[in-house]
Amino acid sequence: MTNKPSSRIFAGLTVFLCAIVLLISVAGVIGTWVAGRAVSDAAVQLLDGVDKAAGAARTMIAQVNTEVGQVRDQVTTVKTATDQLSQNVSDKGLVLTLIPPETDSELLTSVRKVAESVANIRGAVTSAIDLYRAMNKLPFVSLPQPDPESWGKVGDLVTTLQTGVQDLTAAITEFRSTASGTVSRITDGISRVEGGLSNVETTLNSVDTQLAAAQARAAQLSQTIPTALTVAMIVLTLFMAWVAYTQIVVMRGVWRKLRAPGVSSDGTLPSAEASG
Repeated sequence: MTNKPSSRIFAGLTVFLCAIVLLISVAGVIGTWVAGRAVSDAAVQLLDGVDKAAGAARTMIAQVNTEVGQVRDQVTTVKTATDQLSQNVSDKGLVLTLIPPETDSELLTSVRKVAESVANIRGAVTSAIDLYRAMNKLPFVSLPQPDPESWGKVGDLVTTLQTGVQDLTAAITEFRSTASGTVSRITDGISRVEGGLSNVETTLNSVDTQLAAAQARAAQLSQTIPTALTVAMIVLTLFMAWVAYTQIVVMRGVWRKLRAPGVSSDGTLPSAEASG
């Protein structure tokens, strides 16, 4: 006596479904490693881009700080000369010696270079911030990024500094031409410019510190992300291997039942064999 057709159909359907799940599991193992490696490589490349963008921006900021330092040195020279002139403002020769005419143009040129440099690095820093924001949208990624408000006010601070330097050079020119009664105006101008320089330096240094933190975090993530992805891929591989194994076990069991001779649909022996 053979198995009922309905039982054989059910067994065949079971084998078919198990085979599909088995194929999906095998494909899943392969896909996990292919996709995992691609994601890992892409993440590392993006993080490397973050590091390079931050490094380029920091190099530019260092250059601006150097230029700001040159302006500060020039202002300090004028301040020292002003202190000496305050003792004898009527000595025309001393005025021209301590504050020569080229002082004005040198100050204006230096502060103009600072403004141009800040305008040039604005795009680089903005691009780095945008890249950080894009990276932060990825799961388990958290990069520190420069405060947009701090960076946004650098341009205004430099404009204020330029205005202060222009006022200072105007005061120096007036003092040089009259040699009387304008030392206090120069002193006030120097104080204003020094304050402007400090504001620019503080803001640039703050942005530089945040960029350095982003670089360090990116370097750390470039090491941990591939490791974390590898661990996740191993776990998924083990799970899908277990699923595949269970399907093989089920298929073998069903196949043995289909090939077992003289087994009825209820699993008992035929009556002839039973009576014997």
